[in-house]
Amino acid sequence: MKGVDFGGIMVRKVGMIGISLPLIGFVFSVIWSMLFDLNRSTSTHCKVWNIFPTVSAAISLTPQAYIWRACIFLHMTPRFISLFMYRAWLKRCKVSQRNWAPLVHRILSQVALLGNLVEICGLLGLSTVSSVESGGAHEGFFIAFITGSLVFISVDCILKPLVVKSPDEKNLTQRKFMIWICNVCCFLLSMYFYVRHNSYCEPGVYSFFALFEYLVIVTNVVFHYTTALELQTFKITAVKMS
Repeated sequence: MKGVDFGGIMVRKVGMIGISLPLIGFVFSVIWSMLFDLNRSTSTHCKVWNIFPTVSAAISLTPQAYIWRACIFLHMTPRFISLFMYRAWLKRCKVSQRNWAPLVHRILSQVALLGNLVEICGLLGLSTVSSVESGGAHEGFFIAFITGSLVFISVDCILKPLVVKSPDEKNLTQRKFMIWICNVCCFLLSMYFYVRHNSYCEPGVYSFFALFEYLVIVTNVVFHYTTALELQTFKITAVKMS
């Protein structure tokens, strides 16, 4: 067998492109909806004015749905590759040798991997089935996505104190903790405004839900960017069978 090494830098660049695709699709869908389809994309059962469309509403309309789906489908391959790389990275981490640390690290590693997988599958599902085509299925996939995302981000941060880190890794860990806190806070605020909108039907409240939903997505993307930085030493090798 003959291997062709593409180099760790290329892996990082491919990872960055893959991570940026959902952000590109998200920004395009929201801006297009606000410019050309504001009434439909901000309409709710309350019939009150809003200025920001939710992501689900924006990606259910055309041509936004086409761009969003193209970005997500292209995103899937590097995302699954990064999942396997993350699994390998967890296995090679130098874990603290305190009595309970190795066992806890093994258990939480599996939880983080499962959360990441659920997040990816939920993202694929909610992108394939729009809220217009099947509201129930889309909602189910969205719940899977946000649950998997919160589990992965939270457990990944909980794992950090169990790992022996270099100074650079410590700085990256601090950034990940800050992103984690922002992500959770934005999610809780989005849920608050969602419940308030459905309870009181106040004008503009649904836009606050949408705004914090945007921030949840952005912090999710940034968090995965930091994870890609942890994987930048990995290399892709093409193997020719002989």
